Amino acid sequence: MAFGHDRETRMPSIADSRILSVAEKLLVILVMTPFLYIAVTVLAHGVPDLPSSGDAALLELSTRNVFSRWILLGPYSRFGFFHPGPIYFQLRYPIYAVLGQSSSSFLLGTVLIQMLCLFFAWKSVRSSGARAVAPLFLASAALYLLTTDKCVWLSEWNPLIVILPFMLLVVAMAGAVSGRLACLAAAVVAGSFATQTHIAVFPSIAAILLLSIAIAAWPRLVGSARRISLRPKPILISLLLLLVLWAAPAYQQLFPGDAEGNMTRIVQYFRESEPQADSRRSFALWQSTMTNLELGWLRDGPAVRSVAIGLRLVLLLAAFVLLRRRGDHPFLASLSLFCLMLHAVSWLSVTQIRGRLEDYLVLWAGVVPLLSLFVILAALVVVLRGWASVCLRGAAALFLLYSCVALPAEVSDYYRAELHPSWTNEIAVAELSRQLRNNLEWDGSTFYVLRLATPSQWPVLFGLLNSLEKMDLPVGVEQSRFYMSAPVPEGMASRTLLLGMLGQTAMPVPELAARWDRIGVLLQ
Repeated sequence: MAFGHDRETRMPSIADSRILSVAEKLLVILVMTPFLYIAVTVLAHGVPDLPSSGDAALLELSTRNVFSRWILLGPYSRFGFFHPGPIYFQLRYPIYAVLGQSSSSFLLGTVLIQMLCLFFAWKSVRSSGARAVAPLFLASAALYLLTTDKCVWLSEWNPLIVILPFMLLVVAMAGAVSGRLACLAAAVVAGSFATQTHIAVFPSIAAILLLSIAIAAWPRLVGSARRISLRPKPILISLLLLLVLWAAPAYQQLFPGDAEGNMTRIVQYFRESEPQADSRRSFALWQSTMTNLELGWLRDGPAVRSVAIGLRLVLLLAAFVLLRRRGDHPFLASLSLFCLMLHAVSWLSVTQIRGRLEDYLVLWAGVVPLLSLFVILAALVVVLRGWASVCLRGAAALFLLYSCVALPAEVSDYYRAELHPSWTNEIAVAELSRQLRNNLEWDGSTFYVLRLATPSQWPVLFGLLNSLEKMDLPVGVEQSRFYMSAPVPEGMASRTLLLGMLGQTAMPVPELAARWDRIGVLLQ
């Protein structure tokens, strides 16, 4: 499909093209400097293999066993179901296996995912008729990284690892509906990863999909008078990817065995429960997330943030009207329409959160101001042209030069050198696993099954399971809503390790196996 071209564009010479190509690649490297810095540092020095607990332990357990135990679902949700699929575990496994199950593998895996998302988002921008404004996209991404806590975009935790994949989905879908169907495969992979890993993004992804179908069916919505040429090859490749990526959760839903289909559980939960958060608290949290890019460092009230969001919406609407009227920038027009819609959908998503309202549940929405800033700046380049346009793009390049120094400095201390005194669960895991390894019989005749006596100690229990598994010791867990039980190997006797708070009547005391502070493991 072909769209109208810039009326003032001249055909660049071969030398100009080569210079531009080298410059663009340098700008991409600049925005990736914090991730490259982390990768080089980790490969050179490693990361201490400290014990994990809670969600981190569950993520590592599922990564280690994703293929050996055929894990078909995603991370555990606090609402009693699992996130839809295991893509995250499958992507983490190769690095985890190659690096010997070390803690370094998780940081490197996170870095690789984020770098790929930034790279393919840039490629989608560049290949969708918006090559001239690609530096503005990279500068917007760098500003997002600078204004967002490094513990967000370097975290392996599943509610946070989906942020940049969600951004890639939005950008790639804008490229696909503007005629660049090669972007569709990236959108399928990124959207599947985000949805399967943290279901909070699903309403926004569904809204993007519906709006994309509307644009594809009626291209005049974004200013094009031509229909999109539905070439079969990229569509077939994308459909094949979709089938492969969703095969595991579909199989679990169709053949759940003794359990219930996970998709059924998700639907039932949201049908039978009601949002509990106060509307004022929900709006304040959404406001904060949606203005962190511009106002995160200021001490201001909700009125200032409301004005900032209102101004952004006005500028986005003006950009959309301008781009649609011109008709020769369908990618930018589609992206501006996506951003307008995502403001509303993200707010509705926050109002539907069940249970306790936590900040991390909303952080994925920080993608919306990032992309909104890019669209507004890109529309400004379209309007200004000439030297003004060149100066704006030059300013973006200079900002990227600044970010390549500031961002590595920002992440230079992102390493866990030792256990922090406040990490009581991790300290308990380290001490209890050491005592269990040294004081129990591990001659291959006994399989130890961990069981909870005190429900609140589940983070320590799964930390213990993970720690002992990494030592190749024969240990499992009883049936749990958090994780699958392990069958007792043939020819081995089963004994129970009961974990809970010492001194409680729920704890029988046939033989004390290990203890730390008020937490104990008893051998039954």
